[in-house]
Amino acid sequence: MGISLGKESSFRYKKNFVQTYDKSKLASLAKHVLVGFRSQTELNELIDLPVIGFFITHHNVKGQSLDETKQLVDEIQTKRQENGFPKALIATDQEGGRVSRLSPPLKLQSSLGELLEANSNLNKDSLQEKINQYAKEQSNELKKIGININFSPILDLKLEKEASPLDMYSRIYNRAISKDPEMISFVAEVYSKKLMTEKIFPTLKHFPGIGRITEDTHFFNANLTTPLSELEKSDLVPFLHLTHTLDLSLVMLSHSTVTALDPTRPISISEKGIQNYIRVKFPITTILITDDLNMGPMVYYTGGIGNAAVAGINAGLDILLVSYDGEQIYEVLYSLIEANTKGTLNIKRLSESDLRLRRMIEFLF
Repeated sequence: MGISLGKESSFRYKKNFVQTYDKSKLASLAKHVLVGFRSQTELNELIDLPVIGFFITHHNVKGQSLDETKQLVDEIQTKRQENGFPKALIATDQEGGRVSRLSPPLKLQSSLGELLEANSNLNKDSLQEKINQYAKEQSNELKKIGININFSPILDLKLEKEASPLDMYSRIYNRAISKDPEMISFVAEVYSKKLMTEKIFPTLKHFPGIGRITEDTHFFNANLTTPLSELEKSDLVPFLHLTHTLDLSLVMLSHSTVTALDPTRPISISEKGIQNYIRVKFPITTILITDDLNMGPMVYYTGGIGNAAVAGINAGLDILLVSYDGEQIYEVLYSLIEANTKGTLNIKRLSESDLRLRRMIEFLF
């Protein structure tokens, strides 16, 4: 470890190192990583790593039927069993509307925001019935193909703001449920509870809410400069409500820098933000997952995606998401192994995380 190599040679070295590393030792670190893949060839290699799970998206199911997609997931779980690994978390990003990564083969639903807008004349009881029906239909399809984690609902505020050339993909306004945090809380609670009754874990995203941000954190650093007192009356309301209402919750952290909590690091890997705010304000059972580590603020973080992963685990994260480019998992795992070997990985935080993840696994399986 620590050998100076060219970029390609360095990657091959790290990949080989991880692939040949003792699997039982690797499992203690890899079970904190959820990975995506681009091809069957890539999956065939990744499936031999004891990661906590896999992310499935549009390019994995392009041209496939529902049955073929189910077969893909079944093959993952079968291979896991053959390798002596626990059942895998199988995650996707099926918000409805513009972010419906498995449609087709799944039916394309409207987003929760569009559902709310179409039924704005209904009283809360009738609206609750509509949301339950929506969530039931969605969970039935997800269950058919073996999905047990959905990166939804989106809790960001639907705030009108001037269009930004730096926002190419996020487009939160077009995806968000409402500008009213209380309405978001209501809709997201009904939706989330229904998914959980169907043994599908919802994901509350993107903490602390990125409805105000004009930059697209897929590519750029973004500062959220709103005072904490104002955030707690607005953006944070749905997160605080849902985490205290659900028996267990999974929260996705954005890569925005929340200056009120830590002006030096994105909240996704901020020890100050996670330990001094999230772990204080949220229940002890709250599970934290990053947004994709392949996004700009992590890729260009000092020391790259590997250092970002170590910083995140040391900060108190539970799951590192490596979805766009699954091969970056070798950089992540190599860096975690190296930090663990050097004694710079916070083992206490890792053990605390293990307990939270165990609760999630027990709930799902």
